[in-house]
Amino acid sequence: MRILILVTLLLLTTTIHAAPSNGAWFDRTRDGHGMDWQVVGDRLVGGLFTFDAAGEPIWYLIDAAIVADTAVGELIEYRASANALPSIQQRYSGLEIRQVANAAACGDGSARPGVTQLFDVRFVIDGQSNRWCLEPLLPADMIAESALSGSWYAGEADRGWGLITYRFPVNGSAVAFSTLYVYDAAGKPRWAFAGHAPEVSELGPMLRFARGYCRQCPSQPLVLSPAGNASITLITPRNDVTFNRAALAMTYPFGVGGQFNRSDR
Repeated sequence: MRILILVTLLLLTTTIHAAPSNGAWFDRTRDGHGMDWQVVGDRLVGGLFTFDAAGEPIWYLIDAAIVADTAVGELIEYRASANALPSIQQRYSGLEIRQVANAAACGDGSARPGVTQLFDVRFVIDGQSNRWCLEPLLPADMIAESALSGSWYAGEADRGWGLITYRFPVNGSAVAFSTLYVYDAAGKPRWAFAGHAPEVSELGPMLRFARGYCRQCPSQPLVLSPAGNASITLITPRNDVTFNRAALAMTYPFGVGGQFNRSDR
């Protein structure tokens, strides 16, 4: 199988009350929770990365339509099984993502100095209402390698898992931030992450799973555990069938545990 690009990055001009723009986003009051989304035409797609009631990492697919300055849609939870591709377990309507002019209109209304973009995000999961204030996780001045930034998956025959990676400059050097979304032994969606220095197009990220705290719980430090081995090659942002590859040997350390292995995908 080959890694194919899932979403083509579009360059958008962002102003106050403009439509949502591409990127990775976090709430500084909710360490470890956040979103990644890409805008394609009049739709916004991506992932919500958070923790469940037991503090285990869990992800949901974002699917929303953009109307004026707001994206409105749903969160989708998947389940994997040994003999079939992952399928939809649950849909959660009521997702709303809107860029706002100031922190007072965002999330809990707390001050967020030095931020140029803020998104007020509201959603409901398992009957619990959530309201976050999201700001950019990564620098806006993406370097040339950002052409390889984006969301990737292994094709229709092995869909349901994938990689999100960004490249950006820090003190004149290239840095990559990657999120891998996979499944545990029970088929529940889990995610791991890594911040690392890419070597041209070869990524050998030290991925880690984080155990955190539920969306309704007070913020607390994350507990990080090694996720296993990953070898990722991204040569081109196109739907390339020859050069983009991934080999994974992942061990999920929490709850029911689990292995997630892929060879030369």
